[in-house]
Amino acid sequence: MARAVLNVMLISFCLISCLVVADDEVPVAPEKDEKIDWYDAESVHDGVSDRVLGVADRIDLFFAEDIVAEGAQETRIKLRLDTEYDQQLGFDVGVKVRARISLPRTENRLALVVNGDDDESQGTRNDDFANQDEDDRSLALRFTKPSRSRLSFDAGIKRREGDYKGFVRMRHKWEIGGETWAQNYSNRIYYFDKYKFEYDGSASFGRVVSPRFYFRSFTRLQYRQIDDLCHGGLCTDQIFTVYQKLHSPEHAIAYDMGLYFDTKPEAKMVGRGIRIRYRHRVFYDWLYAEVAPAFSQRDEFDWENQWSIFFRLEGVFGYDSDKAEIEMYRF
Repeated sequence: MARAVLNVMLISFCLISCLVVADDEVPVAPEKDEKIDWYDAESVHDGVSDRVLGVADRIDLFFAEDIVAEGAQETRIKLRLDTEYDQQLGFDVGVKVRARISLPRTENRLALVVNGDDDESQGTRNDDFANQDEDDRSLALRFTKPSRSRLSFDAGIKRREGDYKGFVRMRHKWEIGGETWAQNYSNRIYYFDKYKFEYDGSASFGRVVSPRFYFRSFTRLQYRQIDDLCHGGLCTDQIFTVYQKLHSPEHAIAYDMGLYFDTKPEAKMVGRGIRIRYRHRVFYDWLYAEVAPAFSQRDEFDWENQWSIFFRLEGVFGYDSDKAEIEMYRF
């Protein structure tokens, strides 16, 4: 029952938005009258992308009715089919959606965010590398304050402890860098209903070491009152990654090494592992396949050697989806 809450809210919000802006006097962008050929993947993709942008534009009209320039709508949705086999946890298969619905009529100060940001879990214990059971589904309205510090505020619902809980979040992000290096700092503070807090901070440093290789060090610190991920203490993740550019832009590869520490019930290392991620554009410019074999040792399994393999098929829909880049390896 709880798993259906987020989908129901999304569908309801879209329907209400469409009804609210149904007035003929509201300046709605003309819709394409092309029919979808359900036997042609390109036709399906283009049709779905057009409808995604159309619904996003109607949601945008819910907040303001000013006419915006053509092409200002930058909504993009990522649909992922994930399959993982872990030697200890077995098989896990799931469909995941990430979306950021652009609202250009608000001067992009507002956005609807579905299931968070990619940079919130990449390469840490919250993703498939170390915790197959993590569930981070969410729906939030985001307000971004235009400034160099990129201060933003979210309000919505997020899945915790097997149920959806209301939350507000403040995020501060700071970026500096040069031609061959970059530093990123991020602090997120969550407040959930029932007076529960979370803190999620990260710092990363990246540097180009050669025309084909990029090194990145990523440190993440978490504290949660609402579940037992960190057992009431602090979780620290340290990830070292080397990204490699291959001869073709259709392919990319990354090499990860992760170290994981907890402070409770005692300060100690709780896991370590290595992983190789290979990502490849398949058949179409908007479709990607990824495979990631991994080897790890974890305290909860008495430091026994174990392996896992992760597969992902990802389709990108919406704004410029046919020009999507292999984002996680861009440098």
